[in-house]
Amino acid sequence: MEIGDKSQGQNTASTSAVVPTWRLVPGVCRESLALQVALDNGVPEDIVQHAEAMYRLLRSQQAQYQLHLKA
Repeated sequence: MEIGDKSQGQNTASTSAVVPTWRLVPGVCRESLALQVALDNGVPEDIVQHAEAMYRLLRSQQAQYQLHLKA
């Protein structure tokens, strides 16, 4: 993903919109820009904040479960 100005179709660091590059790279995705894309496309901030809280909770539970398996 690159930061860019959607209206001009240009990628510049001066704007905050996320513009997908659609370049597929083999491997594991270690980060997601889904929440930023949601904000950029008009999803209300309180909904995005709730989604982020749920994501963090699930990640925390997953980490605890992985530690439990190793014990």
